[in-house]
Amino acid sequence: MFIGDPKTGDAVIRGGDVGWETEHKVSLKCPCPDMILNEPEKLWIIICFMAMSHALFDEVVVNYNEAARRLIADAKKGLGDQGR
Repeated sequence: MFIGDPKTGDAVIRGGDVGWETEHKVSLKCPCPDMILNEPEKLWIIICFMAMSHALFDEVVVNYNEAARRLIADAKKGLGDQGR
């Protein structure tokens, strides 16, 4: 489920694999949630943001990929810190 606010660009997603009761906050600037998704799930989020905000596909994909890179870097840093 995707519930978004076109004025702010903020949204909440929920899903069966990650629990319908758990809200995952995302935004047009940071559309990548903190979870592992397959390609159809990623595209669903991108398309939802396109429909909500009238943003272009490329704009949302760039934002998604940048957010994903930040999440990966944070995870790597956290794993590195555990080894110290």
